Amino acid sequence: MISYEGIDEAVLIHALYQHAYKPGLGSIMTPAAMLDVMGSIKGLSVEDVRAEFCTRGPVIGIDYYRGRPLKVSIDIETKEFDSRLFDRDAVAGVAQRVVDYLRAQLRATP
Repeated sequence: MISYEGIDEAVLIHALYQHAYKPGLGSIMTPAAMLDVMGSIKGLSVEDVRAEFCTRGPVIGIDYYRGRPLKVSIDIETKEFDSRLFDRDAVAGVAQRVVDYLRAQLRATP
């Protein structure tokens, strides 16, 4: 489990989306993934993520988001998420690096 204490859930999901595995044109793709690869889904903002996910219950479970495998279950109460499946599909350790980067951004902001 990775603690994301102090990081907004929408910011976390947005950053994980940006660093998630991106399926190529040769793989089996969902329609959303195909649109993403073809560029039909233009820039995802933190506010887009907030509108879609952060109005849900105490746990935000995301399997695929806009064609990318996030595969995380974010516990809003404990401020933790399990990164095993995300890291399996992306690169081992990338979820922790995303959280570390977001924390560094918060420290750098006056």
